Amino acid sequence: MQYLRVMDAPKAKGSGRVAAVDPAFKEMFPAISAYMTECFLPDGRTARQVSSLLVFCEEGMWKMCLSDRHYGFNMWATAPTYQDCLMDLENRVINDPNGWRKAKTYSGRRK
Repeated sequence: MQYLRVMDAPKAKGSGRVAAVDPAFKEMFPAISAYMTECFLPDGRTARQVSSLLVFCEEGMWKMCLSDRHYGFNMWATAPTYQDCLMDLENRVINDPNGWRKAKTYSGRRK
């Protein structure tokens, strides 16, 4: 199944780097894995900047942010356990195309 979607025009060129390999993670979370490791868009020719995954805890909950750095969008998930948070994020990536939010950009230091 193909998980990557083509959004608005990319902001930056793809990295061209070799993706990380984790067959067990890819089997359990194929959509998150695709965003984080596939270095090319579905056309197989256009390089893309791979996504990153931010994980943190706040107020008793696990929180994750999958950042599609190629297009500048984020997908968030929150759950009481790490595993539930990953499963929720995977489900959102697959089933909620409107769940992507434009990433905020910051310039300089915040005061």
